[in-house]
Amino acid sequence: MGEGKNCEAWLCDLIEEANKEKLTKVLITLWFLRKERNNHLFNNPKLEEWEIVGKAQNYLEDYAAQQVQGSPGPLVPRTRARSIWEPPPARVFKLNTDATVLGEEGTDYGMVLRDSGGNFIMGATHRTKV
Repeated sequence: MGEGKNCEAWLCDLIEEANKEKLTKVLITLWFLRKERNNHLFNNPKLEEWEIVGKAQNYLEDYAAQQVQGSPGPLVPRTRARSIWEPPPARVFKLNTDATVLGEEGTDYGMVLRDSGGNFIMGATHRTKV
């Protein structure tokens, strides 16, 4: 981060200026840091930073391999309560996430990043095996 720049400004600049690959790496790493922080809050063992970054790197490698192989078949729509998405304030980005537990198959999760105009910036999905 540049001098005098807070995290929010740094992230906004990164989103506006970075290429998709770099932005994906940063956002996935931030997501894994938050996920592991929450895991630790609920009495799970604390992971070292290098372990969290390693998990994020493995995820990104799996994601890249899936993009080469092609995406899986069509998704089955779910029935859920209607919610209305609201855009964030100007110069702010909103990251929406969702997950579903598939029993013995594992867990699917995804994320979508949008700007204050509601424009799609990037998205990602992943399946975690049990």
